Amino acid sequence: MRAAARLLLIALLLAVAACGWRLRGHGPGASLEGFVLFVDASAAEADVRTSVERGIRTAGAELAAGPAAADAVLVLLGETVQRRAVSISADARAQEYELTYNLRYRLDTSAGESLIAPETVQVTGVYQYDPNNVLGTQARADTLTGRLRQDAARLLLLRVHAVLTRGVQE
Repeated sequence: MRAAARLLLIALLLAVAACGWRLRGHGPGASLEGFVLFVDASAAEADVRTSVERGIRTAGAELAAGPAAADAVLVLLGETVQRRAVSISADARAQEYELTYNLRYRLDTSAGESLIAPETVQVTGVYQYDPNNVLGTQARADTLTGRLRQDAARLLLLRVHAVLTRGVQE
């Protein structure tokens, strides 16, 4: 019986791998190999700058010390987090909240020409609210905000990749 279960598990794993399914963040991402980017995050929080710079390094690009030494300048214009109740209990109390994370950015050349006009990346997530555990609920909200920030940085880098590689191919 154990051998049959093992064979079934192996067949299932092979089928999942064959269809191209991957865990989020483990697939082929935006390769920025060979590009040098400068991140201007003077209008953004340090956490978003860290997420974006980590993503840039992971994508294979180098970080420039200044805009003059870069192929492109990524300007982070700011971030906002909005919260709204999405599930209400019978006694009119919120049970779940939806967080919407917005990251505004633009991409310029080192000479100041616009490659991407100001755009916004928006991602959302839901967390449960427990009125009996306010600190735990706040920790859940903070964890979700961090995950949304990473997702937004990943989406932003995919957009940057598309623009920079299109410019190289032309």
